[in-house]
Amino acid sequence: MNSTNTLAKLGLGLVAAAATLFGGTRSASADAGTWTQVGKTGDWANTRHMTVLDDKLYTIEASGSLYVTEATGVWKQLGKTGEWKNTVVMAGDNGFVWSIESSGTLYKTDKTGKWVQIGKPGDWKNTVAMTADSGTLWTIEASGNLYKTDEATGVWAQVGKSGDWKNTRRLTALNGSLYTIEASGNLYKTERTGAWKQLGKTGDWKNTAHLVAAGGALWSIETSGTLYKTDPTTAKWIQVGKAGDWHDTVAMAGMGGYLWTIEKSGTLYKTTTN
Repeated sequence: MNSTNTLAKLGLGLVAAAATLFGGTRSASADAGTWTQVGKTGDWANTRHMTVLDDKLYTIEASGSLYVTEATGVWKQLGKTGEWKNTVVMAGDNGFVWSIESSGTLYKTDKTGKWVQIGKPGDWKNTVAMTADSGTLWTIEASGNLYKTDEATGVWAQVGKSGDWKNTRRLTALNGSLYTIEASGNLYKTERTGAWKQLGKTGDWKNTAHLVAAGGALWSIETSGTLYKTDPTTAKWIQVGKAGDWHDTVAMAGMGGYLWTIEKSGTLYKTTTN
């Protein structure tokens, strides 16, 4: 990993200069939206994918190397350098990290970095989004088709009507349901049967760059860098923290009552959710 000292917050020089190497907050309160730097500046440079598994962060860098990070910011490499080079999506569930490569082949990796292929090579070709929920992998292909895969067997099945998720840009799972945001900025809830419905107002989630589920809520960051919290029951949303504070985020995950984000600089932050 790159441990070069770079600015923790690009474009927020005054804030970055005031922060210490291992900390710094946008406000003095402990309200939702208060952030703290974790670990060393730049240690997660070139991160392309991030997921959570058993209260640890798992990341894949552009080099294809896999890393695990403790909540303290202590990290170590797993497996051989470059073994996850062609990963396009990843998710953590049931003690494994699940990843799909550009070839469409599915793999599961244990906590030591040992991996095995699951199912038939190429069966997940053209996957554009994936999430995991209680032993099931949910994937959406470029065609807009939704699939579920049994993690125990690798057996998959189409769910719902062909093309119903055609314009999906973001996908997450919460309390047994799937939540997706389309290019239009519309939010949808999908049941395990494939039945779906729109939530909230048309276009309210326009320009969403990142979406995760944490603490019973949906959390999203827009391209402006502003963070929002959405109640999945009412679809009511509120802005959290200061506008633009997450402008340089490249990856986000929810873990242990915090949102964990990595910025372009390669710096890791945790943000309070309540």
